[in-house]
Amino acid sequence: MSLDPRYITAPSLQEYFVDKDSGFPLAGGKVFFYSDVNRTTPKDVFELTGSPPNYSFSPLPNPVILSSVGTMMDNNGNDIIPYYFPFDANGNQELYYIVVQSATGVPQFTREAWPNPQTGETPVTQNNFFNYIPNGQFLLHTDLPNNELVAGSNVIAQGGWTFELPLTLHSINTLQYIPINFTENPSNSPRFYAQFTCGAAGLDTIKSVRIKWNDVNKFSATTDFFTFAFWARTDIDVPIAIDIIKYCGTTGSVVPPQEIFTDVITPAGQMYVYSFQFPSNAGLVIDTVNNDDYIALDISLPVGISFVLTMTDVAMVDGEVNLQEFPLQTNADMVTRGNDGWTNISAYNGYDLSLPKVQTRYGYEYADWEVGDGGFTYGNIVSPLSTSPLPRGNRMALDGASYIYADYSTIGIPFARLGDFLIANSPIPNTPMFGTGADFATAYTNAGNVDLFRLTVNSDGSGPAYAIDGSAPTGFTFTGIPTYNGSTVGSGFLNWTAWTLGSIPATFWMKANFSQLSTGNTTTQYVIVGTSGFALHFQDFFQGLLAQQSANSVVQCNAASTLITGAAGKYFYFYTDTALTAALSYYVWFNTGTETDPGAPVAGSRPIEIKVNSTDTAQDVSNTIQEVINAYQSTNIDVGVVPPASSYFTFQSNPSAVTTYFVWYEVNGAGSEPIVAGAIGIKVSILNTDSHAIIVTKTLIAINKYKYAVPAAQGMFFRNYDPNGIWDTDNLARFSSVTGIKGPDLGTFEYSQFLSHNHTVTVRNATVGFGSDIQRAENGNTPGLSDDNTNLTGGNETRPVNMYVNYYIKY
Repeated sequence: MSLDPRYITAPSLQEYFVDKDSGFPLAGGKVFFYSDVNRTTPKDVFELTGSPPNYSFSPLPNPVILSSVGTMMDNNGNDIIPYYFPFDANGNQELYYIVVQSATGVPQFTREAWPNPQTGETPVTQNNFFNYIPNGQFLLHTDLPNNELVAGSNVIAQGGWTFELPLTLHSINTLQYIPINFTENPSNSPRFYAQFTCGAAGLDTIKSVRIKWNDVNKFSATTDFFTFAFWARTDIDVPIAIDIIKYCGTTGSVVPPQEIFTDVITPAGQMYVYSFQFPSNAGLVIDTVNNDDYIALDISLPVGISFVLTMTDVAMVDGEVNLQEFPLQTNADMVTRGNDGWTNISAYNGYDLSLPKVQTRYGYEYADWEVGDGGFTYGNIVSPLSTSPLPRGNRMALDGASYIYADYSTIGIPFARLGDFLIANSPIPNTPMFGTGADFATAYTNAGNVDLFRLTVNSDGSGPAYAIDGSAPTGFTFTGIPTYNGSTVGSGFLNWTAWTLGSIPATFWMKANFSQLSTGNTTTQYVIVGTSGFALHFQDFFQGLLAQQSANSVVQCNAASTLITGAAGKYFYFYTDTALTAALSYYVWFNTGTETDPGAPVAGSRPIEIKVNSTDTAQDVSNTIQEVINAYQSTNIDVGVVPPASSYFTFQSNPSAVTTYFVWYEVNGAGSEPIVAGAIGIKVSILNTDSHAIIVTKTLIAINKYKYAVPAAQGMFFRNYDPNGIWDTDNLARFSSVTGIKGPDLGTFEYSQFLSHNHTVTVRNATVGFGSDIQRAENGNTPGLSDDNTNLTGGNETRPVNMYVNYYIKY
């Protein structure tokens, strides 16, 4: 049978020395230990200390003094067996030269090149080691454009490999992966050398090959040894340093690089071996929120010389070993560990669920960049309609439905994932791109006063449902904006709808819900500016189908300071039918706190009072009017105090005030959610040192992040985003259902139109005697007939109703 490697030769359990002349125990003898290559330099031997599993090695005195019976002992007289460490500080083999003398200095014997390998025993193969470096032969890599290394951190291979250069770079550096034909050195068949050609530039601050592992605690220890090794050669002698890099995360401790070895890479290709311990992380602060911490080993290269470094067979294994071979790995192992092993940990909040895992320069990553794309770029025969309680998978129909930010889909995807995307990409900060849903409300900032915000219900209802303070009051001031007289059902009754318009600052666009075609009159003025001082742009911006089908008026507003009278309020008015019936008209008048109802400008006209702040900008006024025309109940909320802990205010949603919400405050971490029967709570966390403006912002964010909507794009065409109006020449007139989103923004809409044109028609002329017809015939015209052109109608282009999206081509 073959030898069983589990059985080993038993060493002597006790070292016993005798005098060469007498044969008696060498009592008090001396054993000196030196480096075999420098026989005047002492070299330590060690004794084993500690207890399992926490053994350690402690240096013995040099020389070791023998006991009275000629055995090895330590300073305390304990019988010991010495442990040799036949390597230098860099892990290269360095044997012992041993000199033995009597107590009086009489030479006894010497041993050189000790310990000699034991003939006949099978050496331990290094291929049994596990390599902690997943892609040590660069089997996986992505060739760099023009082979050029650029300033900063260059990802050079999958599995944690980078080449670090300064952000301001003064040298030229390149990287090529050189395929290797058959070779026995390096061993174990690496497929590629990584060849770095580095230029000299003393102004560069860093130049290093880095292998890193996510999680700075990965190798944190105080007793475990590791051996780091790589095969390398250079064109000239190149000094290097081996550094441990600890990055504790964005908000974690800052740890300077720790140099553990220095060495020189020479033109003779060989393995460079270093045994070391990773330092402990005790006392460090680790950022566990962003999860971007890592630990790394750097091969730090010189910045002041030019050289070519070629390397492969990079390994890190357990223990202190003279690693002269690359640990054997299959290609499958290197590929899976280099790609899958580098995959970022799936987000614990569920943000990565149902995302594809794709190959990148780093390895596999979850394609979070696809969030927000799919519905705009492709369809599916099986429609994942959101009319069901929850959407299927990770697709939502673009049907205008709204989703609670804190809820999850049927497979556990948090709706917050898309909510964050819609907020981050919205033209209005802290407001979802398509609003917060028709069955909720939206909070808007006030440009004229940062201590104010406007809370607006997103659909018309059966009456005011203003925000009011709770039984545990906040101390805020609440002012309901519109007061209707004669209309309690909103824009459906008013017969007009309003949107923000982007073509002229501080404007809103009123579109009638009735058709002008019933009267054949396309020039009737249905909106009259009255005493408001506003500018009316009548049918200047909408041509073609839209202008033919309904009355349109664009109104440009002024700042609230122009509306202060201290007497009768300023107003504008509008009609709600084609017959201009006075009793069906409304006049909108403004109250800054000192004005009174100016009275109907036409007999029977009904009032709508709008309460504005004297500091409101023209855009604030425009936004408020837009919401009033749509009968969206709004409240101005003046944050003039820091609200007490657990205080709250309430508001309702439409239609018909279906849901009550309350916004409550946690102050400095103190406070508990109030009990408000039948209502839904929204928490706002503040500090008692926060300014009123900061409290406004935190409140606005909390309200607007409660719920978000997807676009209502049923029956609508998609139009590619054209912010510069190259083809969409009417892009400034695009609109949105969200106050303040207007013009050439993603998610905005545009009505249909046809290109401006006229038609030639043949008409019969009135007969003016026989002679006249003969004269027309002689002139080449058909007697009694002639051609004429209709008036121009239409706009700048022919288009369907559409929504702006981005189209992409995958590569």
